[in-house]
Amino acid sequence: MDAMSLNPPAQPVKKAAAAERIPLPPPPRIPAAKNRRYFYGFTIDDDWLSNHYDQIHHHYPHCTAKASFVTKWLVASSHLEFSSGYRPLTVESVSHDVRKPDVLVDSRGWLYLVSVCSNLRSSYERRPNQKQMDKLKAIFGKEPSWYVDWHDAEYYEED
Repeated sequence: MDAMSLNPPAQPVKKAAAAERIPLPPPPRIPAAKNRRYFYGFTIDDDWLSNHYDQIHHHYPHCTAKASFVTKWLVASSHLEFSSGYRPLTVESVSHDVRKPDVLVDSRGWLYLVSVCSNLRSSYERRPNQKQMDKLKAIFGKEPSWYVDWHDAEYYEED
């Protein structure tokens, strides 16, 4: 018999990445979230995205000063993921901040959110560790929060 099988580890080995995940309570249930997902992250507007893109696009030879929203987001998300060491980041449309559940986040009824995770188990379990979150907070200059998805459950249903 192999010596390794006779001497099991003294204690279970934890996966390092899972042990380091940010402590994050699940979002509170609010009426506006009925049949909707929650996303955790940082709200951004077109000005933030344009300013961030203006600061970084020179690092990407194929990018020019003028770019579409999609190009700006692709370059910004790549830069954010590289700078923080965390991926995947997604951009979502959100309608309510759970800290102000009765108020729409914007007069349009939605804002963009750079999301680090959602309340879906597979996403929640892949949330960033504290070091990655600290880097993201420094980049955005604010704390993240839970937000309600602008889309309802039907949006995600397969045809």
